[in-house]
Amino acid sequence: MLTIEYINTGKSYSDFEVEEKAKEIIDTHLDYLNQDMIYRTSSENLINSIRLYIVESKINPEGWLQFKCQDDVMAVNRFGNPEYWAKGFCDSNEKRISRMFIAQINLRKEHREINMK
Repeated sequence: MLTIEYINTGKSYSDFEVEEKAKEIIDTHLDYLNQDMIYRTSSENLINSIRLYIVESKINPEGWLQFKCQDDVMAVNRFGNPEYWAKGFCDSNEKRISRMFIAQINLRKEHREINMK
């Protein structure tokens, strides 16, 4: 079983190396399927790159790949998706984007009000 654990003290990678690292992690595990491996990361980019590599390479991870976030363990299906999305799992970017959209909407409203006067 390969467990990718999402924790705040895990290893992070730059946008320029993350896809190669995802490939390395999956390919290494495929060479040693009979061994349990745990990989700890704080990078949503790495987890999403692992998901992408699985789908693009048509690798079926069912039965040997899981994501972990705190006490939640999520099996990964052939589409690279966890069986469910645990609270706090890889949601930082979405939360920041939501905050940005709300701030932009509020700024547009303020700008319209100023221009209407």
